[in-house]
Amino acid sequence: MAVTVTDPATGEQHQALVQPGQLGWLTTLVMGEMATCRNGHADGNGQCGHCAGTGRAHHG
Repeated sequence: MAVTVTDPATGEQHQALVQPGQLGWLTTLVMGEMATCRNGHADGNGQCGHCAGTGRAHHG
């Protein structure tokens, strides 16, 4: 499947072909980045969205 990403600075669009498993991984990565950003604010819990504050690559 094709995924289109827009550069927020330039508006330029880029396409990448990904397999379904890669799309799942990419979704997890983006959701982790969003959680890290939220948690890094003054009212957040300060935890990394990727490791849930454990300092390890996988918290499961």
